[in-house]
Amino acid sequence: LARWAVAGLNSAQRATLRGASVQITDLPGRYLGVALDNTIYIDRDAAGHGWFVDATPSADEEFAGGVAADPTIYRQVDLLSVVSHELGHLLGLEDLDPLGHEADLMAATLATGHRRLPSESALDSVFGDW
Repeated sequence: LARWAVAGLNSAQRATLRGASVQITDLPGRYLGVALDNTIYIDRDAAGHGWFVDATPSADEEFAGGVAADPTIYRQVDLLSVVSHELGHLLGLEDLDPLGHEADLMAATLATGHRRLPSESALDSVFGDW
């Protein structure tokens, strides 16, 4: 939530995210996460790739320019990026076509070894609805 707060959440948006719950489940196919009815569902094994769970999620030292430098991390899916993406859905953001938006948090797909984070520009697209 801190990453979204830095991007400029208002109090109603912060309340929405604070009220969200997270469940680990076995999602179908290549789904990494799904947001539905103020609940975020996370696939148990990142669609078979395994999760990178960052012990220092506010530092980003494992990623240079959004790409993991460590080969082990590069083969995994960044859990912080997926949770941040699904939180974006709870705020009303929709998936973007990954072609032309590959570095955007709300791109519909996420490659292994990549980190995407909330930005003010992403949040600006939902401010009119709050």
